[in-house]
Amino acid sequence: MYEGFGLILLEALACEIPIISFNCETAPKEILKNRQYSILVKGGDINALAEKMILLATDKELRKKYTRNLRERALEFDINKIKN
Repeated sequence: MYEGFGLILLEALACEIPIISFNCETAPKEILKNRQYSILVKGGDINALAEKMILLATDKELRKKYTRNLRERALEFDINKIKN
């Protein structure tokens, strides 16, 4: 499975939306600092995805954990920071 740069992940970070993503070989792991800012599930594992969606929907503390500092992470990808 391949995915280019995950712009949608940055948009979710900037909007402070908790993220559940498939763990592809490229973008998600890097952008989300390998689970620090989101829940990652094995690529294509729809059962794990469904399980984590239910977990995030029902666990208020987990949502708070993954909502904390999302905007700051998105700002780390500001063009002025990454252009060099």
